[in-house]
Amino acid sequence: MGYDQQHISKLVELFWSGESNTDQEKELHSLSLESVRFQVDYPELHAYLESIREYKTIDTPNNLSQTILNKTTRKKNNTLKPVTWFLGIAATLALVLWILPAQQNPDYTDEEVQQAYNETKQALFLLSSKMEKGNNYVLKLGEFDKNQKKLKQKTTKNNSK
Repeated sequence: MGYDQQHISKLVELFWSGESNTDQEKELHSLSLESVRFQVDYPELHAYLESIREYKTIDTPNNLSQTILNKTTRKKNNTLKPVTWFLGIAATLALVLWILPAQQNPDYTDEEVQQAYNETKQALFLLSSKMEKGNNYVLKLGEFDKNQKKLKQKTTKNNSK
């Protein structure tokens, strides 16, 4: 088979538009490896296909996603302890810094004490909303990991058939 410029141009156009099939892509990969003329005529595609070949040679550990998940999530039995401690410390600080001095000092009015209480409450609500977003993210990450494991199991079953 010779170097058919029209055929190759059509394959390259299909590839860049995302409409090529696997056989056409294999043909482009082999042309990129074997033909110097292809490398000269299509340097961008050759560089891209070369990077894909190099990417395929990179070995990643089989348990990479599990390792990342373990490092970024907390164990189920430890999730409430840090949250409880943190909220307790924040409430104690609020009590010590704003509410107790306001009640002991006769210069403060009831309105100022109420305002200090409301500001403390708003700060704690803000803190808890941010923690809620973090917990939601961890739950979504856990769900993603479960689905990824299911997909891996299905693909290994399909590949073994």
